[in-house]
Amino acid sequence: MFEWFRVRNFRNFNDLKIDQLGRINVIGGRNNSGKTSLLELLFLLASGGNPTVAKNANVVRSSNTGSVSSSWNPWAELFHDWDTQSTIEISAQHRVLREMYLRISVVPSQIVEAATLTTNERRHELALQEVFVDWMLKLSYTNDSGEQTEYRIAMTRQATIEDPSPDNPPVKAVILLPKFHGNSDVQRLDVQRLAVLRNEKRDNVVLDALKIIEPRLQNIEESSITGTPAIVGDIGLSQLVPLNVMGGGMTNLARLVLAMSSAKDGVVLVDEIENGFHHSVLHDVWRVIERAADQFDVQVFATTHSYECVTAAQAALKTDHLRYLRLDVVDSNVRCVTYPPESIEAAIRHDLEVR
Repeated sequence: MFEWFRVRNFRNFNDLKIDQLGRINVIGGRNNSGKTSLLELLFLLASGGNPTVAKNANVVRSSNTGSVSSSWNPWAELFHDWDTQSTIEISAQHRVLREMYLRISVVPSQIVEAATLTTNERRHELALQEVFVDWMLKLSYTNDSGEQTEYRIAMTRQATIEDPSPDNPPVKAVILLPKFHGNSDVQRLDVQRLAVLRNEKRDNVVLDALKIIEPRLQNIEESSITGTPAIVGDIGLSQLVPLNVMGGGMTNLARLVLAMSSAKDGVVLVDEIENGFHHSVLHDVWRVIERAADQFDVQVFATTHSYECVTAAQAALKTDHLRYLRLDVVDSNVRCVTYPPESIEAAIRHDLEVR
């Protein structure tokens, strides 16, 4: 579990430190204050500089990463004020791993060897050829013992070139973003995670959670009857009903609990956690999250735009688990105000800004 972290030169964070983290951390702030960016930097740090993580759509938001030109740096969006001459620095204190460091920088143009697929009359084969790279990203991860691992990744017109990803990340991490909620690959992953829980005879964790939204639910299972793997439920009708037919809240809550089950001893990062939930069930949703976090020893970071979501968390989580992290932009710099549970209550009572 992360106890604090600090970031420099990442997106809109010039220099930001957030400490006094809890097991459940709710992140608020106005638009463009850096809520999603905070999740992304934690995802990168937890991966230990995994180059595959650095290039995917969870971190690099531009849609043009597959078409790279010498005049456009695909990594510039990661750097504060688009300054690729600076170095991104992310550091943290972890409960078990102690101090962790990740430094990200752009290296000068160079010629590298890349494995390129070639075809002759009889077979396909990989061949090494020299490729000129305009823009390459270097990720250097250092653990508490001072051991450093370095990874490189570049995207060119000819190929994507990257060092092999680490076998095991320092911290297990799952990130849930609204833009992927209807993605078939994400649905397939949900089914796989449920199958693991069913095999361990622990799928009641998901079933019990979903009953707070749909009390008629008697059972859930995996199904591929439509051609795409999906989770279906028995609510007493003549046929099983897919979760997404029961509403976005059912899908989102199942996905969240399943993500937590797959990130044991790690972190789950959720963007816009209130999506799909009626305000009347938010209190119970937070109770489900707290129970799952305890059961799987998971730390949660969740962004929200909803005042009701914050008040529900404060009312539901009476333990020391909860922290509210409010990001504010002051003179073009982002700062964070951290509220422990008793301070959130006081802020709400005095009608202070917590969104």
